[in-house]
Amino acid sequence: MQLQPEHDGLTSQEVIRWVNAHYQPLIALNVVLLLALVLTTLAPQPAQAQGFAAARFLMVSGPTQGRGQQDVIYIIEMNSARIVAAFYNSATDTWEPIDGASMLGALRGN
Repeated sequence: MQLQPEHDGLTSQEVIRWVNAHYQPLIALNVVLLLALVLTTLAPQPAQAQGFAAARFLMVSGPTQGRGQQDVIYIIEMNSARIVAAFYNSATDTWEPIDGASMLGALRGN
């Protein structure tokens, strides 16, 4: 396997032009792919949801303000529309509820 171009009888300028013609597009493509990887890695992650059909619960996780690096999990009981927000406290190794409410009551103004 030969990694260098055939340069028998070519001047150094011709070799440089050959390298530029063959490697610059690949270098440009690698730069674009690297930028895309960095942008997708550093972009904030959207909230993710997971539903349980038998129990009729919906869990949604996502970032919150005022909690630093801690994400909050919102657990919604679909039959009664009750919601509770909780976060995992790694210092005490426990789940701590933040607050709970009835979504139907909130919609009714209760």
